[in-house]
Amino acid sequence: MKTDPGNLLPTQNGGNCLKLSKRDRCPLAGDRRNNEAPNLGLNHLLFVREHNRLSMKLHELNPCWSNEKVFQETRRIIIAQVQHITYNHFLPLVVDHDTMGRYNLYSKTNGFDHVYDDSVDASILNSFGIAPWRYGHSQIMAEQSELKDDYKTLFKHKIEDNLQSPHLWQRSYGKHVTSLSRWLATEPALKIDNFLVEGIRDKLFFITTPPGSDLYSLNIQRGRDQGVPAYNEWRKFCGLRKYRSFDDFEKFGSNLAAGYETVDDVDLFIGGLLEEGENGSVGPTFSCIIGIQFQRFKVGDRYWYESADPDFAFTKDQLNSIKSASSLSKIYCTNFGLNEIQDDIFKIPCSKNSLSYCRDLPDLDLYLWKDKTCAWTTHPSGSCNDPIDC
Repeated sequence: MKTDPGNLLPTQNGGNCLKLSKRDRCPLAGDRRNNEAPNLGLNHLLFVREHNRLSMKLHELNPCWSNEKVFQETRRIIIAQVQHITYNHFLPLVVDHDTMGRYNLYSKTNGFDHVYDDSVDASILNSFGIAPWRYGHSQIMAEQSELKDDYKTLFKHKIEDNLQSPHLWQRSYGKHVTSLSRWLATEPALKIDNFLVEGIRDKLFFITTPPGSDLYSLNIQRGRDQGVPAYNEWRKFCGLRKYRSFDDFEKFGSNLAAGYETVDDVDLFIGGLLEEGENGSVGPTFSCIIGIQFQRFKVGDRYWYESADPDFAFTKDQLNSIKSASSLSKIYCTNFGLNEIQDDIFKIPCSKNSLSYCRDLPDLDLYLWKDKTCAWTTHPSGSCNDPIDC
């Protein structure tokens, strides 16, 4: 995939972003929102680099493959990595273990799992996109930082000063990507609650659209504009007890009573954020909706990465390599120039999740994708994978 100098995202023609220096340019990505915050832009850059890393290796292994075949096979591997990491490393920290089991969200440890059901609608529930999947807004920190090799703070940048701008990671042809990625990998997010930092509460996009907006207000109004059922309706749908009075919200009841006429009027976004999760990050109502949605994504996807369909399935060995070696920690290390990182990037470093050298983390065995009709290649182990020469 095309990149700019510094192995950065390519420049977008006529892009609309905030340029804080003369060298800044608006990068092109698969989602036009990639400039909303520096960390979002970094995630787009991450998987472009991972795609190019894998495609280069596949081309070296299989010189007879066309560019299109290399691209499509790399794309297939990246999708499988994202699906595996999302369902097995990320989601278990968002919803509780019971929800993961109830909706069959865990992947099998090894081998295939043909879960496809053509009667399942894999499209996105409006309520999911409007409320539960915006829980992360409450976790946004007031500052985005850069860390040195020893993980001590190098620079701090206010979130409101860098919204809609790729400047932080574009500077000096991408030389600050590594220091920003250290912060992303190790700094704990804020607790999920009903509070929002000032930078996105009163100053959202204040530079480009003064005097700025309020992200929570936008979320609430978007739900009302699109007719999302109220919080109590979703509690009932999920088999939870409906709240009968504002007292059920405990310490926040009086605040809600001042803004809503009845308890049945409370918006899904507000009510869900006020719940405290017991075994996961979100409360039971958000956990329910997220579980339903990700089950639909999985079961309604004919091309789910664990499928055994002979028309497009990975081989069993390829699939097992994806399952055993796919981790966001490894992808960060390999593509962002880190020397070490904790084994599980979704958890902060500690004695049970200590830093490891990047070279020691498992990587995909791409020799499992060797096309034997192409030129002979030797596996790094020294073994020969050409049956004629062996």
